[in-house]
Amino acid sequence: MIDVREVIGRNPRTVERLLGKPDKIDIVKVNKPLAWRKASYCKGQIDIVYIDNVADWITLHNKQDRTADDFIQWFGLTDLTPPSSYNGLVKYRDVAGLKEIMCMSHYGKPTVIHIKAFTE
Repeated sequence: MIDVREVIGRNPRTVERLLGKPDKIDIVKVNKPLAWRKASYCKGQIDIVYIDNVADWITLHNKQDRTADDFIQWFGLTDLTPPSSYNGLVKYRDVAGLKEIMCMSHYGKPTVIHIKAFTE
C-alpha cells in the first residue's frame, strides 16, 4: 500500500525509491509545445505524469477488484464523503490539498482513479 501524499510533488528518482523502477516510460503531449514524462509502475497499476519534473497527475487502475472504500484508502486518502455522481463518474475537488480526484466506476466497482495534484 502507498500513501499518495508520499508520491505527489516528488521527482522521478524519489518516486522510483518508493515504487520501484518504472515498467514503461512515455511522453505525453498536451499541447504542441508541452510534453511531459509519463511513467507506469507496479505492473501498470499506477501511472504518473511528471509536470515540471514532479509527480502531478496520478492514475490508479483497479486491477484487484477493490471496492471504492478500499481503493481510496489504498491510496492513503481517507474520510472522503463522495459528492453526487453521474453515470459512474465521481469528482472530488480540493480534497486533502489536491486539485481533483476523479473516480470512474463500472457496475459499482471503481475501475480508475485520476488525481490531479497541482495542474488542471
